Amino acid sequence: MFSLIEFLLIGAPYIDELPIGAKRAYKITQILPILIQPVKDIAQRLYKSIQKESNLGILTGFPIQGTFETDGPLGAFILGDFLASRRIQVNLILESPLKQKIQQLPWNNSARNYIKFTSISQLDKIPPVMISIEYPGQNIKGICHNMKGYPLSQHIFDIESMIDSEPPKYWLGIGDGGNELGLGKIRSRIIKVIKFGKSCRCECGGGIAAFRSSNEFLLGITSNLASLIITYELSILFGETLKYSWKKETQLLARLNSLGIIDGITGKFGTVDSIPPQLAKKIIGSIIQHYSI
Repeated sequence: MFSLIEFLLIGAPYIDELPIGAKRAYKITQILPILIQPVKDIAQRLYKSIQKESNLGILTGFPIQGTFETDGPLGAFILGDFLASRRIQVNLILESPLKQKIQQLPWNNSARNYIKFTSISQLDKIPPVMISIEYPGQNIKGICHNMKGYPLSQHIFDIESMIDSEPPKYWLGIGDGGNELGLGKIRSRIIKVIKFGKSCRCECGGGIAAFRSSNEFLLGITSNLASLIITYELSILFGETLKYSWKKETQLLARLNSLGIIDGITGKFGTVDSIPPQLAKKIIGSIIQHYSI
């Protein structure tokens, strides 16, 4: 049974206004609503896993033009800052260049003692609870690609081999296009409806669709909005009030831009996945309103 939040998650109320690059979650799920994930159920299972293990890892960082896309770091901050402020041990797992940038974000003072930043190449073991947010996923041939069909495995550390040898007890994969780590359960659908899903632009010929499957996945308009929604759901389970606003969103985005982190579609500052600011404001306003009722 779906509620309004699931349809907000994939952008259904704003589908005529969204730019093409932000319609992928809707495109993947529109014919097969079974692919729309029940957010409350996912949040409850994630919450139970966190309570049992008391620590988790958040993996993010999608390379683009020598830097990284905005939506992964933005989503990782929202979720990580909330959990660490609740005295949950949070390990931000990042490529080394991104690690230096993420550390400069405005982390809550109460979160700082419970959060650490680890370069993927220095990671000793996969955490028992893991959330991957907008992180490149290898295709069936073991190669990662961007949405334009070009390979980018040369820019990231192979964490998937570690996952295979030491899988987490619970793993939530968050993405928005189908080439993100953890979305293997919907690979067959991505191959059918997403450009370059089946056949990429490199010699591997395996397409951009991610192969490995997380325990559960969350597909959203953008990965940061999916992360915001799951954070709201967790805040309810923690008995807390998540304080978020459009002002907070713009401040975080401006800070990320100042660190050189850019829109993953336009390659520019000021937006996430090419969504115009006024539309992003409406979408975030709808999410906030949903959880304030």
